[in-house]
Amino acid sequence: MTLAQPDVGSFDEPHEVHVWVIPTDAASLDDLAPLLAADEIERAARFHFQRDRVRFIVRRAHLRRLLGAYLDQDPTAVRFATTGNGKPVLARPEADLHFSVSHSGNVGVCAVGRDHPVGIDVEQIRTGVEDTLASRVCTPNERAALARIAANARPAAFFTLWTHKEALVKADGRGLRVELKTVDVASALESGTAVVQIPSVTGEHQQWKSHSVHLEGNVTAALAAPARSDLRIAVHRL
Repeated sequence: MTLAQPDVGSFDEPHEVHVWVIPTDAASLDDLAPLLAADEIERAARFHFQRDRVRFIVRRAHLRRLLGAYLDQDPTAVRFATTGNGKPVLARPEADLHFSVSHSGNVGVCAVGRDHPVGIDVEQIRTGVEDTLASRVCTPNERAALARIAANARPAAFFTLWTHKEALVKADGRGLRVELKTVDVASALESGTAVVQIPSVTGEHQQWKSHSVHLEGNVTAALAAPARSDLRIAVHRL
């Protein structure tokens, strides 16, 4: 059976971002593995565990299906490149289509936007790690905000901060080259959003805004894009 092209619709607003929840497991790879390029097949083969290998193939194939639908081309024709900072991008800049992907466990997400960079992160909420990780990546302001939260709600709060930080530095394009302790998103715990200025390599400041994205299950997710009051986020399931 050949998979049908996803119906991605159109961007109804000038600054709309589509967030897709993508499957990460499949009963059969027969329709998905042929969509991958040779280097992706080689990368999949390097995974030690079969479960991780399958999830990579499934995520990558569905990413190609989505981007192919937006570009109106066959998924196998989609070509990727990386920026000087290692951020994955489409090798067709004239398409002016931006994307960002993230996965955690059996949950995968992909954000797609036009005319502006995007960053997305999703994390499964785990307990017993929040205090250790917070000391490594959180600002004093964020740690104080976490301390005011009830202990049983603190893991979810920490991963809210984590996903906002990750989404912001992915949108910026430098990822973990940006020190996470310099990115304060404490406001996300109350408002679900954070506005951050991240110094660029030239010393200029780009203002970004992160937004909580509400998904089903024991996960937290956030999307980041250039700070605008008219950004619209539409969540879809593939």
